[in-house]
Amino acid sequence: MNDPANNFGGAVGLSNSGAYNVSLRDSNALNLGAVGVGSGTLTVQSGGTLTINSSLSTTATGDALQLIGTRFINNVGAGALSATNGRWLVWSGTPADDTRNGLTYNFKQYNATYGGSTVSGSGNGVLYSVAPTISAALSGSIGKVYDATATASLSGSNYGVSGMLDGDTVTLNNPSNGVYDTANVAGGKTVTVSGLTIANATNGPASVYGYQLAGTTINGAIGTITAKPLTMSGLTVPASKVYDTTLTATVGGAAVLAAAESPGTGNSADGKPYSGDTVTIAGTAAGSYNAKNVATATTVTFSGLSLGGAQAGNYSLVLQSPAGASITPASLPVSGVTALNKVYDATTTATLSGVASVAPFSSDAVTVVGTGTASFLDKNVGAGKTVTIGGFSLGGA
Repeated sequence: MNDPANNFGGAVGLSNSGAYNVSLRDSNALNLGAVGVGSGTLTVQSGGTLTINSSLSTTATGDALQLIGTRFINNVGAGALSATNGRWLVWSGTPADDTRNGLTYNFKQYNATYGGSTVSGSGNGVLYSVAPTISAALSGSIGKVYDATATASLSGSNYGVSGMLDGDTVTLNNPSNGVYDTANVAGGKTVTVSGLTIANATNGPASVYGYQLAGTTINGAIGTITAKPLTMSGLTVPASKVYDTTLTATVGGAAVLAAAESPGTGNSADGKPYSGDTVTIAGTAAGSYNAKNVATATTVTFSGLSLGGAQAGNYSLVLQSPAGASITPASLPVSGVTALNKVYDATTTATLSGVASVAPFSSDAVTVVGTGTASFLDKNVGAGKTVTIGGFSLGGA
């Protein structure tokens, strides 16, 4: 019955009530009818489709039941095969062509041919000659703040895999590190990961063997590197200025960056550039008060500076924090009034003539209010005597 030239017609039945090991071969499709296996092993090999129409059971040990064909059809159901002291193995072409009909297996193996492959799994198994190759890809997005290195950090969610068969699940080793195409700031950067392997393959509780990975290196445009903020210092402003209707503040000192650190060290918020990079402060520093009026001016904000140098595009400049400063009132001299001469009267009182006025900045509305008073320096007779004027104040917006 083990002649490879056999060509049985119709359903084949078999009865083995002893402990004989039985091997049955057919060069074409084989349709198994009622089969009594007994306590021996049963090996059935078909050159085409192998169909079973009744349950097969044996108490033999080892590879107790082996069914081999290019296609497997189970017309019995989940309990079609039983090897209580050993295991059953079904060898076929591809799961897409088979009808397992609820048959529960402990493992599945691809790229396996009967007589030419070592069985990888334990327990009951289905083995297929098809050799599936799966492809890995990067997905989602990753990013970092510029650190002068091309190192990329990834997570398991950045990996995808396709090409699995029969509802299988394949998990990669998902390397946590990759490499950006360059260390420079940009979006849509290509990230490359090497050293990919298949970590695990399953189908429900069953182990799966035989998948091949199309490549161990993959890449994808999933990366973004953003500019690192650089802090500056060194600018000064006077504690105050006299009111002049403008927000302009006088800026002194020299703007400097923090000392550089080695690439890949520090952190994204330390404000330091990296050694090896050419980055400088360009422009002319300017200062502006938060308000032009005496009552509300409290701080000066800096502007006018930017970054220069070959690697300036990898950084952003954080301007120096505002400095505290105030605006003091401008003095307005009163004009338009004179003191009249008088005859000695034993008092210092002087009489004023004319209309008092001031000359404010052209954009300001300022007037003189109040009634002027005047007093000689003393009550005694004399020429060119000093007269002190009072009683006036300022009004207006």
